[in-house]
Amino acid sequence: MVQLGIRGVERVYYWRLFFWALFRRPRLFPLAITLAIMGFHFRQVTELHVS
Repeated sequence: MVQLGIRGVERVYYWRLFFWALFRRPRLFPLAITLAIMGFHFRQVTELHVS
């Protein structure tokens, strides 16, 4: 959460997704956060192997 929400370049999008899911789709909140973390992981792996 610290890496995505505070230090990451995508922090604006993370917090928008965080609050949108929390208030508009609370049942999807855990899935939204899980997918945000997975997306971060895939970006890191791609940077490591492609760049």
